[in-house]
Amino acid sequence: MPASAFTWCTTNHIRYTVSVLRVAIATALLWSFNPASTEAATHDDPPMASLTSVSELSDVQTTDWAFQALQSLIERYECISGDRNELYRGDRSLTRLEFAVSLNECLNQINGQLQDNALSQTDLATLHRLQTEFATDVSALRDQVTTLESRAETLEAQQFSTTTRLNGEVVFALSGAFGNNRAVSNRNVGISQDEVDDTIVFGNRTRLFLNSSFNGNDQLRVRLQVGNVSNFGSATGTNMARLGFDSNTQDDVVLTQLHYRFPVGQSAEVTLMANGTLFDVADTINPLLGSDGRGSVSVFGLRSPIYREEIGATGAGISYDIDPAINLSFVYLAGDANEPMPGSGLFNGSYTALSQLTLRPTSTFTVGLTYTRSLNAIGIGTSSAIANDPFNNESNSITGNSYGLQTSWLVTSKLRIGGWVGFVDVTAKDLEDTPNAEIFYYAVTLALPDVGGEGNLAGFVFGQPPRVVRNQFGLSDPDTSLHLEGFYRIQINDNLAITPGVFAILNPEHNSQNDAIVVGTVRTVFSF
Repeated sequence: MPASAFTWCTTNHIRYTVSVLRVAIATALLWSFNPASTEAATHDDPPMASLTSVSELSDVQTTDWAFQALQSLIERYECISGDRNELYRGDRSLTRLEFAVSLNECLNQINGQLQDNALSQTDLATLHRLQTEFATDVSALRDQVTTLESRAETLEAQQFSTTTRLNGEVVFALSGAFGNNRAVSNRNVGISQDEVDDTIVFGNRTRLFLNSSFNGNDQLRVRLQVGNVSNFGSATGTNMARLGFDSNTQDDVVLTQLHYRFPVGQSAEVTLMANGTLFDVADTINPLLGSDGRGSVSVFGLRSPIYREEIGATGAGISYDIDPAINLSFVYLAGDANEPMPGSGLFNGSYTALSQLTLRPTSTFTVGLTYTRSLNAIGIGTSSAIANDPFNNESNSITGNSYGLQTSWLVTSKLRIGGWVGFVDVTAKDLEDTPNAEIFYYAVTLALPDVGGEGNLAGFVFGQPPRVVRNQFGLSDPDTSLHLEGFYRIQINDNLAITPGVFAILNPEHNSQNDAIVVGTVRTVFSF
């Protein structure tokens, strides 16, 4: 082949190859460069200037291992720049922007030489050989880019929303409660006890989460829920027997969570709640057992009762990181914020105000100190009947001061120990002599992650549900109930987990005359 024909033919092939390589290199950059790992250029860095000789760089010596490469790129292709201080700074990290500028200069120089036929026959032969050797790889890469573009267009056309992500969780549960007789509260001593109906039931609960963000840092959460998992308190005579995932909406879809969260500065986060809980803001410090879909199978084992005051209420909260090891949280929730009636509204009805100091002195140990002030909000659903209402429905103005200590310690990667202790001081402001009552509770938790397989979890809970230890009104819990629980979550895959679990209540309702009650379940959770 004549040299001129070879040059023309090869030049056109090279131009095509260069255009494909532009796409290939840009794609590779997107996948292989991590901007967090490079040192970003600052505004104080000297501006870059084109060089004509490697000798212009005072910090590059002929003995440097990269000298020959720099000499070739500068003197043959004129596509390496240095700063005005005549420094190349070869030991400095390269930013994505700097790489793009240098690459573009080199490609422009090569294109210019191709157009001017300035490349030697040796260069053209080398480029032709490289083109032949990498033709298959370049073609495959071009096909991959085309496929990715098509998939991206499909996703953009079919996506649920540009601002909202949809997630879901479906719980199927085979459960049963067992015991000789239904528990009787200490306020109802002498009432005949019915037998516990040892019936196995099958229930379900479905949740849909719609999480929206409008600027990348905020979140609007909407949670819809439907279920028919009954409260075992009716079957057993005590709310101490409640399953952690019980929800009987009569198959109606209900709104169970609605809040908007956004940052303020670098250290604070504000949450506005139309339907929320205290633990939407405050850390419950029970990381492995605190999920009703993945953790404890009982309500009591999920978190300290102090966080269950005013569930499904309206208000706001703020979480502020004093530093990475210290957090302050404040939450205010009103139970009847939407009611324009006397004794209701945002500030005139039932409410709970929480403050919490969370300390993380090490990466493995966390402790929380919590205080709440409440009005008509101590009915937390896991206590004895007397602890939920120490004044026998005669007071409409029960103020409470609750104090809680929660902790979690990651002993090893396979063992986490935690627990909580709480004390509640309540007063009936509208009764004669303003009687006072005191309530006490505690729990110890044990979690063994990845037992028997990655993602699995064995959990144990031992504790005392809230108990009235002193009451000037006369009602108290003379005996002590104990909660004993064990479960084992088997993580089948990322979207499916099966958890057999069982818990027993000894002396339910803090009444030693009551027979022990055992609740068992097999919880299957699908997440998507």
